[in-house]
Amino acid sequence: MRFITIISVFMFSMSIAAAQPVLLHTHEDMVEFYPQLNSHVGEEYLSSLEDIYSYRNKVESATLLDPKHVPSEQRAPHYPRIKHMRDGRWIMVYQGGENSSRIYAVFSNDLKKWYGKQQLWGPEQVNIGGKTQHKRYSCADILQLKTGELVCLAAFRCDQASYEGKGSGIVMKRSRDCGEHWAKSEVIYNQPCAQPNAIELPDGRLQCYFSDWRPKADSYSVAMIESFDGGYTWGAKTIIARQFKFFKDGYRSYTDMLPCFRLLNDGKTVFGTVEDRLQPDGPGTRSVYNISIMKNDGLRWEPVVGEEDGPAAGRQSNVFLGRGAYFDTFITGETLFSAVREGYLGIKLGDVTAEKFQGKGWESGWFTPFKESGTWGCAEVTDRNRIVYSQDSKSAIHYGVAWLNHRILARKSDIIVDGNSNEWHLSDALFIGSDSDVQAVFRAAYDDKNVYIAIDRKDSGVTPASKVSLTLHNEGAKKLSAGNTVSLIIGPDGLECSNDWSKSASAAGVQAVTCKAKTKNGERGYVCEISIPLSSLGVSSGDNVRFNAVLEGNGLSDGFTNVQAKKTQTWQRIKLQ
Repeated sequence: MRFITIISVFMFSMSIAAAQPVLLHTHEDMVEFYPQLNSHVGEEYLSSLEDIYSYRNKVESATLLDPKHVPSEQRAPHYPRIKHMRDGRWIMVYQGGENSSRIYAVFSNDLKKWYGKQQLWGPEQVNIGGKTQHKRYSCADILQLKTGELVCLAAFRCDQASYEGKGSGIVMKRSRDCGEHWAKSEVIYNQPCAQPNAIELPDGRLQCYFSDWRPKADSYSVAMIESFDGGYTWGAKTIIARQFKFFKDGYRSYTDMLPCFRLLNDGKTVFGTVEDRLQPDGPGTRSVYNISIMKNDGLRWEPVVGEEDGPAAGRQSNVFLGRGAYFDTFITGETLFSAVREGYLGIKLGDVTAEKFQGKGWESGWFTPFKESGTWGCAEVTDRNRIVYSQDSKSAIHYGVAWLNHRILARKSDIIVDGNSNEWHLSDALFIGSDSDVQAVFRAAYDDKNVYIAIDRKDSGVTPASKVSLTLHNEGAKKLSAGNTVSLIIGPDGLECSNDWSKSASAAGVQAVTCKAKTKNGERGYVCEISIPLSSLGVSSGDNVRFNAVLEGNGLSDGFTNVQAKKTQTWQRIKLQ
């Protein structure tokens, strides 16, 4: 009797295990294989940003500020900067109001819920020249050092004293535990200025760029100070960039402000963006905001001296209309450019040299994620395939995450087409999911006979209409044609139809198996594994395959951003490695 009971329990356990869904992978699982530096150089024009719908969010003023305890002009959050910390959490720094007195920080584990609000700096009463004035703080930015330490910088000013050249400068705080505790605030620069931005160079040197302000002339230039000991001591300022505007009250007035500088992947060039406030009709007239760009050679800037503009080499002035530009780099070679254009954050990809950007000139090719207008925003790289972007508005900070789709590798692998993708690598993947919570990742592999595609579709409301249409095409062939092209439609129950672009239409030798699946968090969807004969595409090891896909069902039709169905040169690329 005991033996029968044990057998019964065993058989019941086996039936339960067999009924369990397979593991559904998402973009968050694609964490293996650290890419080689500049692995996609020469292919940056194929790269695109795919917004991740499930991360599009906002944080209201009531969460970020203390509306009942601050002046009315400081009750809206502004100037957001979001960073991914070494412990996996996120930190956002921001200020209260456009003309801020307070700098705050808040934290998130998942970029959805925020907690632990801190006031890093707040208004203080100080005595300057026998007069009591208020010290106010604004324009914070944050840098994570190679040691893991966080360094937060902000500008300060003191009412009227700032216009007299006193009581203004840059402060810094340091945290060794990802923002849980901060060391005492230190003044690292003590002259009229605004908008600090810092980088760390390969030799450990820190450079802090900022807007150098001359109040009497209403003049701004970009200056830089350096630290050779991790930010504990700083040297004298060097003016590195400015553009002449006009004479004001006998003084030369320049413009270059709100700098953002980053090291390019060559390890020897610093690239920067600045905002230029031009007043074509003279002092006190309407302002026209432009973005200028510049780069150096050998990590050092030649000082701008005398009355000249600068830098003399490597500068392009007033390349497009916009404000508050921000810049970053991907390890794979793409560069990331963002700016607020006509009140809305725009994001654009460029090449490894930051000389060629997507779109026909600067006025096109922008990804604009927000419908709400704002004043400041930024986008920056968080890992090899993701960016985080943010922008302020009248009552909230809006933010989101986008995935970098670019050429992926199909590695030679032993794949079993059984609807379970656990044997697949968790590295190169393409992503679709900008229109709804339905999303999918696509991976590729091959062997001597077949190319394989794995589809992991996260979809809490799977119905018979929840389909994926996809087409693979030999890049070496000019047109979609038999022997070079295969199109498929996949449903929750597997392959629904195939087309090899021949008269017989149906593609021979194609196999597909689909299984119900759940993510690690219990979210539902399905996994499909597909095998397609190499002969159907006319490809072999070393060749490139162009790939297009669309998620369909229940009114949904979501495809890759910037892809045109009839132009294979815009499709995603898969290389058979």
